[in-house]
This record gives sequence, structure tokens and C-alpha cells, in this order.
Amino acid sequence: MRGITLALESGIKIAFNRVLHKGYTDDIPEQLSFIERYKSRLKLYTLLWTPQSASTHESFYQDWHPVVRESVLPRTLKIVRVRKQLGRGRLQFHLVGGGSVEVKLGDKLDRSMHPCASCSFKNECEEGFGDYVRVDPRLHLYFCYMRRDLGFQIPEYFGRPEVLKQKLQEAIGTVDVESLLATAPLRLTVTPFCNFNCRAPGAEQGWCMEEPGEFVYPKIRASLLGEDKP
Repeated sequence: MRGITLALESGIKIAFNRVLHKGYTDDIPEQLSFIERYKSRLKLYTLLWTPQSASTHESFYQDWHPVVRESVLPRTLKIVRVRKQLGRGRLQFHLVGGGSVEVKLGDKLDRSMHPCASCSFKNECEEGFGDYVRVDPRLHLYFCYMRRDLGFQIPEYFGRPEVLKQKLQEAIGTVDVESLLATAPLRLTVTPFCNFNCRAPGAEQGWCMEEPGEFVYPKIRASLLGEDKP
């Protein structure tokens, strides 16, 4: 917190991502006060279902609607809806004291088009295809957090922009490549390890899409698993 506060007071813009968990939202008002003080941004996410997190998803899934109604709306000055060509739209709640809270909308997600139509995860998936363009440390580019097979290795197409564009078009179907790249944020992972241990309380398996892959994760502390050990 000291480091974050120093960065904010130095004028560095920081956005906070928070995955909501059932039974772990009592501190939301305190966090909103912090957001208002530093005119920052808080993004509230719901727990995404993945094959890895299926056993804990139901127990800890927290819908954002009641959290926003109870804690965010009383502090809201105006609400802005942001629409996207692909993926989910956003609602931005601009706070009276400054700063904002953002949530993703799940409405009007079209699963009838390639590649979602044939995806075995489409009934559980809450993300929109093309919400992000993801690139991992091995320069593997992909568009879906559960479907790394829909991507490809970028270095194979260095110096061949037209071939790269064609490959991108094949991956996303009928959507125009240039429009997608102009609107979808780039999520670039620069190191092949992570120390966040994104998982539900007491769970030994996280929901992160990278966890079953080649990324390195530190051993989680026993206290975070809910065990009695120190």
C-alpha cells in the first residue's frame, strides 16, 4: 500500500482490478474511498468459469449487480455506457469524489458466429471473443482466455504483414481485422511467471488461464489455503 500510494501521489495513473468473491466484499466502501481520494479507477470483475476452477466457481461466484447497487450507486455522479464491436460492453460509474468504477456487461454476446458457435465452453464462458488481444512471453497471440488453440506464434510472420493479416482474419472469422486491432486492448505478458496466485480462498487450483501451462507460480502459503499451519 505504501508503494501504491507513493506512485499515485507522484502522478502515476494506476487502475485496480478486483475479482469479486462471495463473502469477501465488506471492504468495498473503504476501497471506493481510496479510489475517490486519488481519482483512480477500480474495475470489478466477476469470477470467470474455467475448467480449472469449476469446483470452486459456484461457491465463490459473486454477481456485481448487488455490490454496485449497495456501495457504488450512492456515490455515483454519472453512468457512461461504453460499447464495443466485439466482446462485452462496459458501464463506467463516475464517482462524486472523483475516480470511477467499471464493470463488464454480459448482454448481447453472440455465440452463433465462428469460433464461438462450435466451442465446447460456450455455455459456461462469460467473456466476449476479442475482448483482448493477448500475447504471452513466447509471442503466442490469441483472442480467448480459454482457447489458446485459436492463436499462433507471431515470429513465424515477422516481415510478412500480409500473411499475418490473413492469419488473423482466419482466426476471428467475419470481423474486420483492422477494426478489431483498433479497438481491442493489447494484453502483453512479458515474464513467464506470476506471483498473484489468483484463486478462491482455500482452493489449491486457481482460475488463471495460464496456470496449467508453462508459467511458473510460487508455492502458495498454507495460510492462504485456509489451513491451520503457520
